[in-house]
Amino acid sequence: MTKQLEAELRAFVARSLAFTDDPESIDVTRSLVDQGVLDSTSVLELIFHIEDRYGVTVADEDVTPERLGSVAAIADFIASRRGPLAKAS
Repeated sequence: MTKQLEAELRAFVARSLAFTDDPESIDVTRSLVDQGVLDSTSVLELIFHIEDRYGVTVADEDVTPERLGSVAAIADFIASRRGPLAKAS
């Protein structure tokens, strides 16, 4: 499921935050800030998407590079909050 989450999140990030139709342009392990995709405004859009699409609450203390810094980190964060079945790749 984590790989599926990564693919879904990568597509969202590409379309909604990077304004491109090419999800492959987003490196899933590289910092979204370093890729020029995530800033203080777009992080709010990302949080709303996570909460709305995946039903996962993102608390203030969750807004860290370790949890939301890359597509892979976001997928792991969502999987950890959704339970053991969501963690299977």
